[in-house]
Amino acid sequence: MEGWRVLDRVLLPVVIAPWHTTWRNLTDEAWKSVQSHVGDHQVSFSLSSLECDRCMATFPGNVLLVSQRVYVLSTGAELPVRQKLGWCSQCQNTAAIENLDPSVPEQELQDIRESRLAREGELKDRLRVFFRRPRNDVKSWDQDEQILTQTIMLLALRHNDPHCLKCGSPDVIELPPFTADLSGRPVNTGFAHPGCFGRLWFSFDPDMRVAVVPKRVAYDQQGKQIGGDQPSVPA
Repeated sequence: MEGWRVLDRVLLPVVIAPWHTTWRNLTDEAWKSVQSHVGDHQVSFSLSSLECDRCMATFPGNVLLVSQRVYVLSTGAELPVRQKLGWCSQCQNTAAIENLDPSVPEQELQDIRESRLAREGELKDRLRVFFRRPRNDVKSWDQDEQILTQTIMLLALRHNDPHCLKCGSPDVIELPPFTADLSGRPVNTGFAHPGCFGRLWFSFDPDMRVAVVPKRVAYDQQGKQIGGDQPSVPA
């Protein structure tokens, strides 16, 4: 596979859900990890797939991890695209779809602010000179708050439905959350394969990993891909 290199061992932490983490939640966490290792750096993850138990068709499970997707604002600033694992009727395949639910970034922003206040209060109870928060950490907090605030504002301005991040179609369905088995054994996602109505089962090979440099893909504030070869589809 051009642009892919099979690895025998890990380069970055395994992108597989722990026992008590749903796959939907995992994808958000995994994408944050990807966002911090973009540019010229490779991202490593286990190969995963979804298979229909009726027609035996297989579909890719790593669609959230192979691209660095960003919204480009009118100011030129960029925000990471929040995404979910879903099904696109236009592609007839699993797909990365937009996650336009504002509750997640709102909760993350609240958590950051509460953690910041708790940390500042803790420092005031100690020797202030010797226990100041490192400047880099403060800068990181500021950046995170700015990104989350801008993301919440962006989502508030969106009045159209989520799109498939490959073809741009709004005819998408979110897969329900499910928990992956750490051994790689197939797990029933509970999602009915459209047109077939078999169930899609998620699995991965714990002994097979790939490394890829995520391709940057840009979208405007309404979720339309900027440049590239995304076909035009009805809104």
